Amino acid sequence: MKPSGKEFLYIYENHSNIASEHLDKYILSAKKNNIDVKLLSKLVILRSRDSQEAVKYNILLFIEENITLDINNFSSISKESKRLKEISSHLFKSSEEELINIESYLKEVFLSYEMAYKNEKNELTSYKSALIVIHGLIKSALQIKKLSSTEEKTLIKSLDLISIVFNKAYSDARVKKAADSLYSEFSKGCVFGYDIKNEENESYLKEIDDIYYFISGNIKREILHIFKSFNSWSLKYRSQQLYFSSFILGFIFYTKKNHHVFYSHDMHGIAIGDFIKKSFNSLNESLSSYWIHDFHEYVAGVEFSDETRRSFFVDDEVNCVINIDQSITVSPGLANILENKYNLKPILVYNSNSSIQRDESLRHQSIRVKLNLNNKTPLIIYSGGITKQRRVGLPLTAMVEIQDLIYCIITNDTPEKNKELNDIFIEARSLGVEKRIHLHRYVSSSNAWELMVGATACLSMLPRYENGDIALPNKLFDSLKAGVPFLTSNTPELDNFVNEYHCGTSFLADDANSLTTSLKRIINSSFDIRSSKFKKFSWDYSFRCVIYSINDFLHHDTSSSINKYTQLPDKNINKT
Repeated sequence: MKPSGKEFLYIYENHSNIASEHLDKYILSAKKNNIDVKLLSKLVILRSRDSQEAVKYNILLFIEENITLDINNFSSISKESKRLKEISSHLFKSSEEELINIESYLKEVFLSYEMAYKNEKNELTSYKSALIVIHGLIKSALQIKKLSSTEEKTLIKSLDLISIVFNKAYSDARVKKAADSLYSEFSKGCVFGYDIKNEENESYLKEIDDIYYFISGNIKREILHIFKSFNSWSLKYRSQQLYFSSFILGFIFYTKKNHHVFYSHDMHGIAIGDFIKKSFNSLNESLSSYWIHDFHEYVAGVEFSDETRRSFFVDDEVNCVINIDQSITVSPGLANILENKYNLKPILVYNSNSSIQRDESLRHQSIRVKLNLNNKTPLIIYSGGITKQRRVGLPLTAMVEIQDLIYCIITNDTPEKNKELNDIFIEARSLGVEKRIHLHRYVSSSNAWELMVGATACLSMLPRYENGDIALPNKLFDSLKAGVPFLTSNTPELDNFVNEYHCGTSFLADDANSLTTSLKRIINSSFDIRSSKFKKFSWDYSFRCVIYSINDFLHHDTSSSINKYTQLPDKNINKT
């Protein structure tokens, strides 16, 4: 016979000495039969208020009282941060063995709720949101337990500045440069990243150049049973964001600081940054936070694989921008879009080298030296990913017409693993130019320019599309530091730049003959590309405004740092 709620309470009231593990079974058995277990959970907590077992029932009570949480609405979850902080305080007191035991218990909870709500899909999805949050908090508690040195523990306790990126962070060039700049100025900070490609076995801490990176394990490895239960891309993706957000939140609860600076990156991190800011601010009215978001791309202009994904990320941007305290972006064109669309005034930080000034000592030989080419042999270089959109095969026509032209592609892709690159080599073979194409693997982003020294031109061959039209990519600034002219398709931002600063030329996008004509023009011309001319575009020079704005917040300057430090560029880039 299935027990009713009253029968279940009767069992509890008449068996006050039942062992905790048996209580677990009773509670979950009741839940499977769709009995409301809130009252029972409260009674259990009262009986064992200070025991580790009480943690389980606090978690269960949180799930029961928030059964309508919407995984797509981060705001609704952030309002529960006081309760989550209370749960976290219990988790921090637990041993590693106890935390693992709670994780096992939550798997049983999941199965029980799944049975209880098998015919109520909306409630089931909502319940999973609460459970994912708790799992993220447990993972942060486990990671904190693993901190080995006093220095690491002191760092976490004193965190002022938290960087957030929805990838492994230290492999993202822009994220790493931002971290280097931030933590050379503000020592009490670290970077939180997420193993989006599911490459590691668990969450971990990594130190690179005196910067700590906390990398959350992937939800697919940590709680696959919950991830697999979602049936749409958007729910699966949002579950990962929520898991990562709660992982970060656990560290914030641990610090017990009354102020924080949050620095989030790109379209994948904006909803996470918004959630973290709201969660922290809802803990106490006396707490203060400063949220900086770095717009890496024009989201509405990105070519997504389907409209669902476009809508997902565009909606995130629209819903979250209102809470941003300071925005940053990568080009004048995107800065203008963000101002016109959202009334933001971004700080412009180019995807450039820390310093445009040339170093005398080089870590890498240039491609020209490695290939043993004389100074008269024309050499063009493309550096980056190999996709159809990048049009990497476009110079083959020029190679037929300019018979000594050498083409080097800097990439970690190979013809064996990349179909687009394989197709380029097949076409090159048919044209008889295959032997003049060379591949070179990436070097570190800070040294990429060294490979370009002495080249005839470096290339960008993007077609015309909205996000590409406002791009000023890393390779442009690598080329300038190397003193090499830049040959680009006529995407407006790059076209304006090379013409304004006389540092290259452009050709009609997707037109191989136009590329050939423009390349001949570069071969027969001379360009005065001195790195000193481009100081204003260096990372260190432009990022200083970000430092100023953070210092204003930390020192309680009530005047607007946006107005003081942000100069929105005109549509055409102005010379210094």
